[in-house]
Amino acid sequence: MTASNIRAPLALCLIGWLCAVVGILLILIAGVALALLPHMNSTPNARGFQVLFQVMAAVYLAIGAILAVAGINLLRLRAWACALIQTLCWLGLILASMAVFGLLLLLFTHPPEIQVGAMEVKDLIVTVIFAILMWLIRRYLRSPAVREAIAARQSGAKANP
Repeated sequence: MTASNIRAPLALCLIGWLCAVVGILLILIAGVALALLPHMNSTPNARGFQVLFQVMAAVYLAIGAILAVAGINLLRLRAWACALIQTLCWLGLILASMAVFGLLLLLFTHPPEIQVGAMEVKDLIVTVIFAILMWLIRRYLRSPAVREAIAARQSGAKANP
């Protein structure tokens, strides 16, 4: 069996495509954000928001590019792409944990003058779902099926340069 004949498990393909599509969407979001930047209000108070907007767009662009490249290479069964996506999942889990902690702190200890409502509860639910998804992806990428597929691809690639 040659390296080109090795088939990836379906779940691995879905994760690869998910990463590639989300990465491309993040790049597009960053592009739109940077395109809208000149149209933002130029008052002195808005300057801080403009800087924040630029930083967020740069972070989205960087993470989107990394995620898209890793997703495409995961479809090609590259071991480094699997390790990179696992690292991004760990980062996502850490950030989601911090967000859940902050949202719980806001929900249960907010001062009376701050209104807390359905938006914060929705944010909490979405963040928990995101964290569960990151954990499931990370766990699957460490499974024997993925390791076998990547090892088979690597041994086939070495045998057939």
